[in-house]
Amino acid sequence: MTETEIKALRPKETDYMVGCGSGLWLRVRTSGRKTFIIRRKQAGKTKIITLGNWPTLSLKDAMRKTATTATPSDATMTDLLESYQNAVIAKHRRPKQFDAYERRIAAAIGRKRVSEITAKTLAALVADSKDTPRAADSLRSHLRAMFALAIELGWRADNPATVIGARVTGYKYEPRTRTLTPDEIRQLWAWDGANAALLRFLLLTGLRISEGQQGRLDGDFWRLARTKNDKPHWVFLPKHAKGQLSEPFKVSPTAVQAWVRRKQKFSPEAWTPHDLRRTFATLAMDAGVQPHVVEKCLNHALEGMLRVYAHAEMTEERIATAKTVERVVLDIVNSPAIGKSGAAGGTSG
Repeated sequence: MTETEIKALRPKETDYMVGCGSGLWLRVRTSGRKTFIIRRKQAGKTKIITLGNWPTLSLKDAMRKTATTATPSDATMTDLLESYQNAVIAKHRRPKQFDAYERRIAAAIGRKRVSEITAKTLAALVADSKDTPRAADSLRSHLRAMFALAIELGWRADNPATVIGARVTGYKYEPRTRTLTPDEIRQLWAWDGANAALLRFLLLTGLRISEGQQGRLDGDFWRLARTKNDKPHWVFLPKHAKGQLSEPFKVSPTAVQAWVRRKQKFSPEAWTPHDLRRTFATLAMDAGVQPHVVEKCLNHALEGMLRVYAHAEMTEERIATAKTVERVVLDIVNSPAIGKSGAAGGTSG
């Protein structure tokens, strides 16, 4: 096919196409308009990509575009990983957590075409992580989300990861219900140092570690511009919570968690920093605070009708809750220990 031959083509009673080679075609409309298109097969179906109209787009440029244009059937898992990073992972608060999964996927199937991936291939990839069921389950979740994106991009018509179940990952979700015992709370109050101060601050406010580190003091309030749910949040600081702020909480969350484990190395069931948040909620509700107020203190989304209609800040209720939890905690701290069965373990470290 040459430019002269294209010029000589005349319209007919119906549209028709003329092959130019290498998957490039010229479609001639009944109106006389001539358009360059690419026709390629994907999963048994013909996919068409429009390049432009002749003579605005020359035959030479159309051929060059054909050689460099990727169709859905050309996309590899590496392409999908890049798209997933940009569209999904980049918006996560901790995108680095995906790095290990990305390396695993890229090493195993990165060069394969997205259209060629089967449920069997993905199940084998997930099963390879079964030694750590939680990680295997997270990998499965990422794969589901990745192939959902592939459908949106037009790279696939189905999601092969949806059939992978818990039997492949070996993971069974069990909600954690651990709260601190009175003896453990008393022991926390006996610990010294910035780590202990941060943990006491978390118990008295119901905050997460990152929220205890990233907020700013504003009078009697601790304010956060952004939290896990991407919304701002504040908590009231009663006297003893404010008293924990004598020095900045600069230590990393991982370091705090490791420190707590070392402090409890003799404990049969050690508690974690996040258990302090659960303990805050439990102490509040045991003291008569309404559940929806506790949820607001924790910056949780309300459920049911409250989710739609309750947009009040509940300022007075939240301040009262903080004072209530402080009073309950101090009553525990100042009361005598009852036996050793509830102790948190060793005090060295």
